[in-house]
Amino acid sequence: MQTRPGHDDMEWITDFREADEILKSKQFRNTLHDGPARWVIGDSIGTLYGDAHTYRRRTEMLMFSRPALMSYELELIRPALRDAFAAAAEQPDGVLRVPIQGVMRAALLRISARVVGLDVTTEEDTEALRSMSERIGEGTASEWLTEGVDEVVRRAVEAKEEFRQRFFRPARDRRTELIRRADAGEIRPEDLPNDLLTLLLKAYDDWEEEKMLKECIFYLGASSSTTSQAAPHLLYEILTWVEHHPEDAEKVHEAGFLRAAAHETLRLHPPAPALMRAALEDVRLSTGRVMPAGVNFALDLNAVNRSTEVFGPDAAQFNPHRLPPKGVHGYGESFGAGPHVCPGRLIAVGAAVAIDRPDESSIGVLVRLMDELFRYDISLDPQDPPTRRADTLVDRYDRFTVLIRPRDGALV
Repeated sequence: MQTRPGHDDMEWITDFREADEILKSKQFRNTLHDGPARWVIGDSIGTLYGDAHTYRRRTEMLMFSRPALMSYELELIRPALRDAFAAAAEQPDGVLRVPIQGVMRAALLRISARVVGLDVTTEEDTEALRSMSERIGEGTASEWLTEGVDEVVRRAVEAKEEFRQRFFRPARDRRTELIRRADAGEIRPEDLPNDLLTLLLKAYDDWEEEKMLKECIFYLGASSSTTSQAAPHLLYEILTWVEHHPEDAEKVHEAGFLRAAAHETLRLHPPAPALMRAALEDVRLSTGRVMPAGVNFALDLNAVNRSTEVFGPDAAQFNPHRLPPKGVHGYGESFGAGPHVCPGRLIAVGAAVAIDRPDESSIGVLVRLMDELFRYDISLDPQDPPTRRADTLVDRYDRFTVLIRPRDGALV
């Protein structure tokens, strides 16, 4: 038995097959946000189970159609990244120092606003949303903090109220009016925005404000937090791999290689140390293990994603050429599985069909970021080496600065 901040003692599951069976079973409910984060995103889709979860998921998955994903990547992420990196050519010494996490968060704000349905039109709006989303994001991850939990949750709740007043209510009211106009035949139904607020307002007419607000906040984080956390890990792993495998140096320009590297990175650096489940009734797993009703179980992602039985004897090492067994994702269980698989995975790693034609497929914003970065000569900043956070059990960087130089004086 181990202890997790904000929860009672619980039993930890370290076997990949058991974890996978639990995640795919409808006999368990998600308890990840039963701790301090409940004040921020409790009662959102991540906490539902059964028919209520199924209906809401089907309603909201319309936001993640392939055309929508392509729009996020090519119309929002790519221009934002190119604007951020273009300054490299303007530096007197040809070198741009970039805090990669900040760049990624700024770019992902565009996706978050589009997914939720927020009307962000000015630089002032963008900065306000960035501040709010960062504080809210810390609150939703407060389950894993090792210090300062109460203060982090207080600031997150404060940011939630700011978000309610500045962004949520105006956006909700505008979409309510658009839906009224569509119902009255004043505009075409197909001209309504494909965003969370519009979908919720059309599907539910009895929701109180707080419930809809928390759902929007859940997606505000789901559309960005995993990606912004994983980006520096992915870059570090690729740079280290190429240093030791120079024969793969040119593969950094191949979307297939970058996507495989993204999967491998997410396997080794999951967005949370564990996924939490409790059985709705006594459940006997195929291994014979009995899961008593009501007991909290932590599915140890760092253990199950490094299973040598599943991923091979070198499972603890990064290898972008790894071929996982049939039926197992390259990212392991980092996004969950079954009915509660994280919808944010589609933004992070895409839904590619033709990976050799990246402009015609959704390859994920993590891959888009790497594709844009490796148009330049990238290296770590020896004067500002990466540092990890010490106040959380999540594997996250605190600082990660890279040096960007145009390749041979020009972009590739």
